[in-house]
Amino acid sequence: MIDYLQGTNLLDYLGNTTKENLNESIIAGYVNQILNALSHCHSEDIIHGDLRPSNVVFADAEGKILKLINFRHRDNFDLNDPKNQDIFAAPGYTAPEVVKDGTYIKQSDIWSCGILTCYMFTGELPYDLDEKTTVEDLFNKIKDASFTEESFKGPIWDKVSAECKKFIASMLNSDPEKRLTAESLSNDEWLKNTITIPLVQKEEAKDPLPKVDPLPKIYVRLKDNN
Repeated sequence: MIDYLQGTNLLDYLGNTTKENLNESIIAGYVNQILNALSHCHSEDIIHGDLRPSNVVFADAEGKILKLINFRHRDNFDLNDPKNQDIFAAPGYTAPEVVKDGTYIKQSDIWSCGILTCYMFTGELPYDLDEKTTVEDLFNKIKDASFTEESFKGPIWDKVSAECKKFIASMLNSDPEKRLTAESLSNDEWLKNTITIPLVQKEEAKDPLPKVDPLPKIYVRLKDNN
C-alpha cells in the first residue's frame, strides 16, 4: 500500500508561483516539513539519497503537507565512473563528500536541503554556472564549496534575515561532521519563530522561478556522453 499524493511536486509549484509569494516565512514552512521528514528517516537509519524539488510532493491539493518520494540511497559508488554519473538527475544538489569519495551519509541529505533552500529563495543554485559548465566543472565547484552567512549576497539575499542566512549556512558546512543534524535544525529558533503554513497559489504566475531541478543543459551533455 502506498500513499496517494494529491498535489504537485515542489519543482512544478515553484515554477508556477511568483517570487513575491515565496517570502521567508513561507519558505521556512516548507523547510521545516522537509527537515522533520529527514529527522524521522534518519532516526530510523534511512537516508533519502536524492533530495531535490521534484522529489518533494504536496500530499494534499491545498498545498499544506509535503512528503518526500523517490528514495535512492546507496552506501558507496564512484561518481567518476560514467555508468554511475546519472544516479542523480540533479547533480547540483549533491554534497561534497559524495563527490569526493562516493560516500553518502545522513548529513549528505542536509546539504541537499540547504541547496534546495537556496533555490527557493533565488531560483538558482548557489554555484557560478553557465551554459558551458560541464558535470566535471560542477563537481569541482561542489568539492571546493564553502558557505557562510556572508556567502549570500545580492538584491534577493539583502531582503533575507541574518538568522536565516546563518541557518542555511549551517546546512552547507563543507565538513559533514560539523553540519547540523535534521533534528537540531528542526529545533532552530529562526525556523520555529518564522514558520507560516503556505497555500498553493492558484493563479498563473507572472514571474515564476525557473525550473533548475535537473540542470537540463548539464544533464543532457552528461547523457550524450554515456
